[in-house]
Amino acid sequence: MAEGVAGKIFAERLKSPVKVASAGSSAFEGQPASADAIRVASNHGIDITAHQSRLLNLQVVKDADLIVTMGNKHRDTVG
Repeated sequence: MAEGVAGKIFAERLKSPVKVASAGSSAFEGQPASADAIRVASNHGIDITAHQSRLLNLQVVKDADLIVTMGNKHRDTVG
């Protein structure tokens, strides 16, 4: 959901395309968003039906221009 929300906010405020991608520190690769997450996102005009989870790895970090974490534990995992 964070990827979808961030993508919508950036698109609306910057008025230009921005690639937003998420990765989890303990995600199971290739899992779809839950039905509840899809429903909640949809209620806010965000389509995450095609989302598939991916695990954070060194290549994801190297490819990123900016990394935003949800908390200190996640930040420490990236750092």
